[in-house]
Amino acid sequence: MSDTASFILACDIGGTHITSAIVNAKDWTILPDTLVRNHVDSSADAKSIFQNWSSTINLCQQKHEVTINQIGIAMPGPFNYEEGISLMKNQDKYDALYKLNVSHGILEGLNNKNCSIKYINDAAAFLQGEVYAQQLQHKPKCLALRWEQV
Repeated sequence: MSDTASFILACDIGGTHITSAIVNAKDWTILPDTLVRNHVDSSADAKSIFQNWSSTINLCQQKHEVTINQIGIAMPGPFNYEEGISLMKNQDKYDALYKLNVSHGILEGLNNKNCSIKYINDAAAFLQGEVYAQQLQHKPKCLALRWEQV
């Protein structure tokens, strides 16, 4: 069995989906057999949203033998990333989570409740991933444009 510290469960949460995968932190590769993507009704009540997210994370964890102790979540704003508190309101998504501790809601539904959850803005996570994937770490500046066709 592999060292648990070398694996992180990464999630991208958007207004309509959650995508999770286990990442090898030694080389930042995604374990492809662990990729799980589910639709999310962001207008649902908080309990339903948290259950959806937790079940997706649980399914992802079940796809690999290693115990996951760290979860990284790319989350849209506004959001208190340090405290894990949703500040989304009147944005047609996740109004039911306004001022709730998202970590508590997710951990309640996880099989492994001993996980540490860290958050990052989804756009910042996108940029960091592209910088790494394109091997641009040595560049002093970088600009990214994110285009989503609706």
